[in-house]
Amino acid sequence: MGLLEFLQRRKTESLLWQTEDSGLKVQVWEKQDRREMRFGNHIMQSVFSRINTDHLVLPYSRFMVLGLIFCPEPKSALHLGLGGGSIPRWLHIHLPSLQQTVIEQNASVIEAAQRFFEFPVDKRIRVIHDDAEKNITKLESKFDLIFLDAFGEYGAPEEVTNPLFLQNISCRLNPGGWLVGN
Repeated sequence: MGLLEFLQRRKTESLLWQTEDSGLKVQVWEKQDRREMRFGNHIMQSVFSRINTDHLVLPYSRFMVLGLIFCPEPKSALHLGLGGGSIPRWLHIHLPSLQQTVIEQNASVIEAAQRFFEFPVDKRIRVIHDDAEKNITKLESKFDLIFLDAFGEYGAPEEVTNPLFLQNISCRLNPGGWLVGN
C-alpha cells in the first residue's frame, strides 16, 4: 500500500456535540463505529463502541475493573468522575445487584454520557451533580469499591490527589473495601 492510499484510508471523524460548562469544553466526536468524549483537545476521556456497547475500549478502564479481583462480589460502588460512564455502565451490565453512586461536578459531562454513551438511568445508579472534594464528607453511605476517575482537560485535578481528600475517601470504604484509581 502506498502512502497516498494509506492517507486516504484515514478515519474521518465528526463533531456531534459541544458545549462549554464552568470553563471546560465538553465534546462528543464520532469515528466510524465509536464515540469519544474529549475536553476541547485530542485526549480521549471516554470511548464508546457502538457495535459492542458493553466493551471497555480504553485499556485504563479494563485495568480499573481488575479491582473486582480483590472484591469479586461488591454490593456498592462509588465513582468519582463520570466521563462517558464506561465503567459504571459495564458494572451495571455484569453485576445486576450492584448499587452505584456517581459524583460528577460537570453537568455537561452527565448530559453527554446520557445522550451519547448509553449511560443507564435507573434506580441502581444514583448520579450526584456536585464537587466530589466537597461532597465526599457529606455522604453517609460506605462502599465496597470506590473508583477514582476524575479528570480535567489534561489529567487528574490537584484536589483529588491531596492527602486529606484521599483520607476522606478511605473513610467511605466498607471494611475490606478497595479504592481503585486511574
